Amino acid sequence: MKTTMLHCQGLLALEYAGPVELRCIAGALWITEHGCDLIVRAGERCRLQGGDKALVQALRPSHFSIEAPQSPPLRWLARWLPRLRRIGRRPAPRYAY
Repeated sequence: MKTTMLHCQGLLALEYAGPVELRCIAGALWITEHGCDLIVRAGERCRLQGGDKALVQALRPSHFSIEAPQSPPLRWLARWLPRLRRIGRRPAPRYAY
């Protein structure tokens, strides 16, 4: 994962083809994309849609990363797969009639 550091009031123009996920590691960022403004603080992340430029400005010294987003089905599968495996190993319940 590649990270970027911006000094206070530093400005960065991003160009990307598809959606990306920006994660603020430290500081605070002001992001403008498609005419919409968003502030992302340390520990938060946001999804940028792509296909145009986005401007990222540091409100204070900031550290952030940009990566391809993980699709929701894969996140769901990664979270539930261990539980589903445990369920598959349990014996079927026996009922008395």
